[in-house]
Amino acid sequence: MPMDTSLSARATPAAPHFVIYSDEWVSGEDGPPAVSDVTGYNVFALSFWLTSGPADQADEWTLIDSAARASFISSYHDAGISLIVTAFGSTDAPTTEGYDPTTIANDLAAFVLEYDLDGVDIDYEDF
Repeated sequence: MPMDTSLSARATPAAPHFVIYSDEWVSGEDGPPAVSDVTGYNVFALSFWLTSGPADQADEWTLIDSAARASFISSYHDAGISLIVTAFGSTDAPTTEGYDPTTIANDLAAFVLEYDLDGVDIDYEDF
């Protein structure tokens, strides 16, 4: 069955949003933390998606198989937690580096859709 990629299928959870993210690769961890480790939050962000591609926790997400990703997504959703990716951060400077914003937005959206994430947090620090 094809995945529904329409905007209506990806509604924003009701406020307030309690967000936590994980940046560095955690030795011995295979995917995001257990739901019990993020109790009290309703959004978990895998960091970071960069103009060069996924890094750290976002990269780890790409390395686990689709069945494991589906299991994580199911357990997070069952607990009322959205699973998203954070883009850019202090490591990336897409404007300063001259990237086309439409291309970057399309690449980021393609990543979210390919890896069944609920959305994106933009951590824009390109001043």
